[in-house]
Amino acid sequence: MPYVQSVKSFSCSCLLWCAAVVVQAVPVVRYTPVDRTAMAPVEQAGPLASASDFTRGWGLQRGYDPGFGSMGFNTSQTLAQAEEMGDYFEFSITIGAGYQLQLDELGLSYRRTSGSADHAALAFSRDGFAEESLVIDPFPLPAGTQALSFDLKHTGLPGFGIHEEPVTLSVRVYAWAESGGTRMGELVFQPPESGSGGAFYLEGSFRHVPEPATVSLALGLGAMVWVGLRRRRDR
Repeated sequence: MPYVQSVKSFSCSCLLWCAAVVVQAVPVVRYTPVDRTAMAPVEQAGPLASASDFTRGWGLQRGYDPGFGSMGFNTSQTLAQAEEMGDYFEFSITIGAGYQLQLDELGLSYRRTSGSADHAALAFSRDGFAEESLVIDPFPLPAGTQALSFDLKHTGLPGFGIHEEPVTLSVRVYAWAESGGTRMGELVFQPPESGSGGAFYLEGSFRHVPEPATVSLALGLGAMVWVGLRRRRDR
């Protein structure tokens, strides 16, 4: 009986190890304005992922107010028009090899004047928006100084990553004035008054799955040990 218990215990341990997924819930990236041209990541997920600067799309103009702001929201009143007219902000996240990223929360802090964007939508692409993109439901941008957060866990977003090589995920924040904007209406990203959280952030969970070769090796070793213990017991 001791041998049988050892076999079962070892076999179960191998299977559990092979199927194990290490989950780490961390801030993926937090941005703060550097100047009027971009926001820089001030916090990243270390070796799990790295992020680029946060920049504006070709359809938006640099704002006049201090900080990272934009004007020119008079050209689009729908998501489709914002996509066509280049009214978006953009950055990218490079996910480490062997990791999968599941996004959990989006947060942004801003000041919005009259005539600027009153709606936004988050979009993702693995080919730099050349052919494919995944857009979640748009959300309103109330006027004034605001700090908003959105739960992404139930939006149907898939996990991104788990490849032998790092994967770059492009992210856009499309913005438009549904009620009609003006050329001078401005949207300025700025950290909240508390000074924490950044002007824009994403939080998520990283899962690491053993490489197929590692899993195969572990299963092979487990099988060899299992056969050896069975033979020893039968004697």
